Order: sequence, then C-alpha cells, then structure tokens
Amino acid sequence: MSDKPTLDQLLGGRLEVGLAPGVTADFFGPYAADFAARRELTRECVDLIRTALTADGPFDFTGPAHSMTDVTLSFGAVQRPHPPLWLPTTNRGTLRYLASIGAHTSATMLLPRTMLGLVYRHYVDWWRAAGHAAEPNIGYWTLVYVAPTDEEAVSQAFPHIIHTLTKTLGYGQADAARSGEPVTSASKLSTADILAHAGDIGFLREHNLVFVGSPATVADQIKAAADEGCFNTMLAELNFGELTEQHVESSARLFAAEVMPALRDYSPY
Repeated sequence: MSDKPTLDQLLGGRLEVGLAPGVTADFFGPYAADFAARRELTRECVDLIRTALTADGPFDFTGPAHSMTDVTLSFGAVQRPHPPLWLPTTNRGTLRYLASIGAHTSATMLLPRTMLGLVYRHYVDWWRAAGHAAEPNIGYWTLVYVAPTDEEAVSQAFPHIIHTLTKTLGYGQADAARSGEPVTSASKLSTADILAHAGDIGFLREHNLVFVGSPATVADQIKAAADEGCFNTMLAELNFGELTEQHVESSARLFAAEVMPALRDYSPY
C-alpha cells in the first residue's frame, strides 16, 4: 500500500494506478492464489486504496480477505483524493461499480470492438449519472506503427507484429485458457477468431486490429476503431518485436507530431 503514495510523491502527482484481475488460471497456480475469486479480490484492492488514500488520519478496513484497524499512512499521495484508478473489464457489474467511484477502464485488441462499444456506452451513461465532473477515460491496447507512407509502414512493421502476437504473446490458437468465456460481437467476430488469426496479416488489416500506416492512415484507423469500440485513450504499443531503434524512434515521433494532434479534439462520446 505504501508504494502508491510514495510513487505519486516521486512523480510529482502524475501516478495512475492500474489493476488487472487476470485472465488465465495459469498465472495463479504458482502462488496458490484463488482464480475464481479474482474479481472480488481486485475490487477489495480498489476499495482499500480508496479508503487508505482518502483518510486524513487512522483508518479501518474490512474486506473479504483482509482486515485492518487503526492504520495510519506515513504520508499521503499528492493527488487527492487519490491517483486515478484503472481497471480493465467488460463485466457490467464491475463497470457500474467503476462508474460510481469514478475509476477508468480499458480493453485490448483481443476483444471484439462492437461488443466493447455496447458495454462501454452503458459505462459512460452510468458515469455521467454518477455526476462526475470530467468524462471517463476508456483505453484500448494494440500495436501501432507509423511511417511516412502506408507501404513503408506495412513492410517494416508486419513481420514484427506477427512475431510479437504469435511468438512473444503466444496467440495464434483459440485455446480455452486465453479465450475464457465465449465473447462474440454483433459482427460475428469473436475473441477466439482474433486469437486464431493473430498470425494472418490480411485478417488483422481487414478487421483494423493493429494500426499501421502513414500518419493520416493511422489517425483514420484509430478514429474508426474508437467510434466502434467507444474508447478515447490509445494505449499504443510502439516498441515491439525486433524493430530497430531508428524505426521505433521514427514511428514514435510521427505518432506524437502528426497522429496525436489529428485526434486531440476527437471523442466517440
């Protein structure tokens, strides 16, 4: 718990806290952790952070797994009442909870965007109904590469994109552990489909699952995906595979100089 205010102090009030419940039981076994209770335990963690960092003195806390009495932090966070909280989810119950407390959410390119758009538009409605002053942030993670032309971007990036998705992340098969509960969108595209075709350049391009091209092309790709998936924050993975330092730097500069300004005033909600 003490690491949160410490990091926020060291960063001058720029810390954002992301918590993820986990998607596969494989990562829980070595720690004898309860995979079935992951959502409940993650929510307890959110509640504990909020309780501790909003307290002006000693606090008590009782949750499903932890209890503490008369605890006082040595110092608090710079940001009050606490740093922004993020919890990736598409679970409606969890989204209602996040909207009520003003916590942000996100998803990855493995989830069908038409499904994301449906649940996240409800989340935005719940957020606004809760009366928060600012709009929520909804993130979307995928691989992004920008070059001066579409042709250069595709030839330079896709070998590394395929390697990252199929070798580094191990996608490329619709196995039950990674697919989890069946997730199919109105477009009939499912998480299992995306996993199974992670090594198919044509499939990735057809469904706009990675953003690759000139600055104008990438801006258009992101805007179209944001409209469909209802996200306003790009969690761009710019350094992947075995891209050279020169290519990573050039892509990042083009993204910052040309793609970001083109999207600065845009929001799907």
